[in-house]
Amino acid sequence: MKNIFDKEKSNNEILNDLKNAFLTEHDIISYRPVKRATIEFFTILIGTKETFDKLKEKPVPLLNNAVPQIFTNEKIDELVKYNIDHLKSRSINLLNVPINYDINLLIKHKANFTSSAIDSYKEYIPNRRTNIRNLPPKLRFNYKAPTYKKVTLTFNKPNAVEYLLSQHKWGILIENFLVRITPIEENKANFKERTTPAYVITGIPLNATVLDLLPLTDHLKARSIEFLPTKSVSLHKIANVYCNINDQDFTAYNKFNTLFEEFKLHIYPAEIFKLNDTCGYWCLDGHNVYHCTEKDYTIIPHNQERKF
Repeated sequence: MKNIFDKEKSNNEILNDLKNAFLTEHDIISYRPVKRATIEFFTILIGTKETFDKLKEKPVPLLNNAVPQIFTNEKIDELVKYNIDHLKSRSINLLNVPINYDINLLIKHKANFTSSAIDSYKEYIPNRRTNIRNLPPKLRFNYKAPTYKKVTLTFNKPNAVEYLLSQHKWGILIENFLVRITPIEENKANFKERTTPAYVITGIPLNATVLDLLPLTDHLKARSIEFLPTKSVSLHKIANVYCNINDQDFTAYNKFNTLFEEFKLHIYPAEIFKLNDTCGYWCLDGHNVYHCTEKDYTIIPHNQERKF
């Protein structure tokens, strides 16, 4: 396996180490690097059974006593499966990361929070057009720049992932936004609860932050919250609230309203909420944009949307 060698060494340098280690063996035909799925290893083709039997599964002093393994497809499949499982156990997804947030700051924050080193990361950024002038007018006006990106972190040990998933809150507050945390595997405990909202809140002022909604989310026993992307015609924000409905202190509320400064927020159980049944002005359900009696608006020509 390649991971027994110095990470800084190239394949050619490792091949030279192998050749030096078996310098006295004259029946070796070839040395070859191989990559299968998530693993990399080196194969040694031996010309005689006598030499093969002498070298197989015997520690090699010049290779830090590494033990050569017999090459079989079953062995490779076993190693690939082990490596994938180990990789998953060390990885976690971070959702609702602001699109322009510096990935290096995010990594430092998570490393400090978990007191663990991070081996690698992967950013998943939605399609992002740098120039929309070449789009047809209708598409250009409907174009909405992505708000969030997803980041997958891989730690050097599974303990960091277990620590993050064991926290009461399903996210970490950074500045004034919340980064949601979900397991890599969908069959993991709490994955469904972490990705299926229990409540939807409408009527949130556009400049409101996660911190502003803390009294309400604490009342709902929320574990995490996300603001949905807005459009140029939006007068308010909508938020999904995620709760562990199996908590002993969780209470399932019917639809209700509450005041936030001079604004009225509407809280709905997520399973009954239909976005298209709200007008975008009064934020009431069963009161869509075509039934709204508010007259202070203009019609946007390209898509006939109302801009209040």
